Amino acid sequence: MMTQRRDLCCLGLIVIIALAILPKQLQGTPVRWDFIYAYGADVFSLFRIETITHHWQKCALLLVFWFSGWGAGRLLLRWLVPQSEWLYSWAVSTLVGWGLLSHGLFVLAAWHGFYFVEIACLLGLGCMAGVWECFTVTMSVPPFLLRIAGRPSLPHPDSLPQGEGEGSAKIRIPRTPSAIILGIVCFVLMAGSFFSSLLPETQSDALRYHLTAPKIWLEEGGFIRIPHLSFSNFPMTTDILYAIPLAFGLPSVAKMIHWSMLVACLGLIYRMAVLGGGCVAGGLAMVFFVSIPFVPILASWAFNEMGLCAYLLLSVAAGIQLANNRTFSPRSVILYGLAGGWLLGCKYTALIFLFFLSLLLLIPYFSGPWDWRRCRGVVGGSVIAFLVASPWYIKNVLYHRNPVYPMGISIFGEGEWSAANAAFFSFHAGLKGDLNAARFLSFPEKVLNTLGLLIEPLWSPIDVAKNNFGDWPVSALYVISLPALFFFGRGASGKRLLAVLGGVLFVVWAWTYRDARFLLPCLSVLAIPLAVGTAGLWERQVIFRWLVVFVVAYYGLWDVGKLCDRNGFSPWRVVGGIVDEERYLRLINQTTRTFYHGFEAVAQYVPPDEKILIHGQHYNFHCPRRYLGADWFDTPPLIGIARETGTVQGIAEVLVKQGIQYVLYDKKTIQDYNQSIELPAYWLLCLPAQQSVEFLKQLRDLEPLRLKDAAARWKQVIVWHDSVRAAIEADPGFQNLEAFWQSSVLEIVYNKDGMILARLKPQE
Repeated sequence: MMTQRRDLCCLGLIVIIALAILPKQLQGTPVRWDFIYAYGADVFSLFRIETITHHWQKCALLLVFWFSGWGAGRLLLRWLVPQSEWLYSWAVSTLVGWGLLSHGLFVLAAWHGFYFVEIACLLGLGCMAGVWECFTVTMSVPPFLLRIAGRPSLPHPDSLPQGEGEGSAKIRIPRTPSAIILGIVCFVLMAGSFFSSLLPETQSDALRYHLTAPKIWLEEGGFIRIPHLSFSNFPMTTDILYAIPLAFGLPSVAKMIHWSMLVACLGLIYRMAVLGGGCVAGGLAMVFFVSIPFVPILASWAFNEMGLCAYLLLSVAAGIQLANNRTFSPRSVILYGLAGGWLLGCKYTALIFLFFLSLLLLIPYFSGPWDWRRCRGVVGGSVIAFLVASPWYIKNVLYHRNPVYPMGISIFGEGEWSAANAAFFSFHAGLKGDLNAARFLSFPEKVLNTLGLLIEPLWSPIDVAKNNFGDWPVSALYVISLPALFFFGRGASGKRLLAVLGGVLFVVWAWTYRDARFLLPCLSVLAIPLAVGTAGLWERQVIFRWLVVFVVAYYGLWDVGKLCDRNGFSPWRVVGGIVDEERYLRLINQTTRTFYHGFEAVAQYVPPDEKILIHGQHYNFHCPRRYLGADWFDTPPLIGIARETGTVQGIAEVLVKQGIQYVLYDKKTIQDYNQSIELPAYWLLCLPAQQSVEFLKQLRDLEPLRLKDAAARWKQVIVWHDSVRAAIEADPGFQNLEAFWQSSVLEIVYNKDGMILARLKPQE
């Protein structure tokens, strides 16, 4: 009777929340039936033999990458945690192995042995470990990639704290229509994401630094100082793995590696949810995460968000394992330290993640009865984590005297990344979710603003022009299922730890960078307690069951529409071999990323041994020559040269001294940037640093009006823009640069659609 009452109360709240938020979100994220109608039939092109013949090398390298990671990870885990058989799941093993591969690649790059042969040998060592495990271990080899369940018959003694979920291993997901529909939707999403990952990379961040930095390291044989690509100094546990496919000449496999991180995430989410609430909870947890509308799309890009989520979940699993030990276990401490170290090597914000995870593990309310040995283990593991991640931070100290470069310049001093670059980046990041304006609110208003973020990202895509949260919708299932945490998720300390950690990560996201994709670490953690809390409702209440099916099916259709279109043409025809990849890149060039025809001109007119300067274009991964260029947030190197020399002839002399004879000038992109009234990016980066900081401060001071009187703010922004225009037109460095483009020292080699390739005339 008590369970029935709680079910009805919880279900009533869930239905009320769903009726309140779903209609508006469905209005803001309509299914693109036009894309499905236009390109849906092209999915049959995937069944052509060319799909295999064109991509078998990519799939073979991905399988080698998986097997190498699994072998190295399994070998280490057998020594570290022989008593914890649930940690032998393929998801844990592969993530541990990939972490070891990442460190091996770092050593090669640090010692300037970052070449194909050395990288292939490192991959071969992992494969040898896998072969050793297959032939020497009596336990069965884990199933192939997509069997998310890991080992099916596992004991529960070291699952979540206090033995929660005992006996739940006997539960099996019923073969009901609702469960079958969810399974089909998730399979379609994962398959669509995988096939999309076979395409050449065209997404901005990957072309700017996720792939570009490993490519430069390969060209130079190891780490070098890349002064105008500041984001290459971020810790790159995941990104350095992309050097493996780049070394083999298969850059699309980098996207497949990121997709593989999603598979590992789902494996860990399932495993932890099963141990907390049974197989139904495990299945729901996977559905919660993979059905987030942008997850299958983001996973098919060569970013690092899935790697961050995977190593966060691995750290949580290792932390729970450490907390469950009745005695102090140095090996469990080492595992927690390794997982935490790889997490810290993914992003700087992971420093906050690991701090709060360790803090929660020290509190008895979240990790079981007080035990000083557990505290010693958590502290020791945190120290090891910093040691494991320290190579990335030491590298920055050696190159920039700043362990967290380009952040922290107020403490460690400026480099090529100046106060102007930092101010520009901070303001641009603060535009997401109106964070700049929210910083001027009073404390009670900030609390209300933070709570509002539970709802606002659900329908932000309604107004695409505002670009509020990156124009990616967030799954309403997380908000709809929140009542289950209070009705069914309060009793177990492990669920409390995951729920509170997810809440902390949400607050961190709300006050750092409100891009929806940066919310994924929070959502990956929350998927587990929410699924454990709603598993009973799923089994007992048909209304909740079909509500979940409806939401997931709708998101699935939304994703299918997005996956079926690539800026006006079908991606499946590219994967199926009907349209070649070169033509695909040219088509993308005509719609969104205007870079490829310029690089084709470089390949045609610039000799292979020449180095070029790129100005105005920052999607430089596909550049076929060594180059000097800048990321979007960095000051273009040519403006610095123009400011220092003061003359056109001086610019030419400096370029010649640096071995540069050709200049690629993306005039159209620069003009497009400067058309922005609110943020003329190129002008702000070309002004002297102090002047640029002052202009950005003036713009930031207008932010409180954004939430109160947008019309009045816009009038002042127009006045501000005019003052920026006047300042840039009067700036000597900018005038010198403009004179350089029109001078006789340049000979135009190629000029089409605003992309200019020029050669320096021989000096007399």
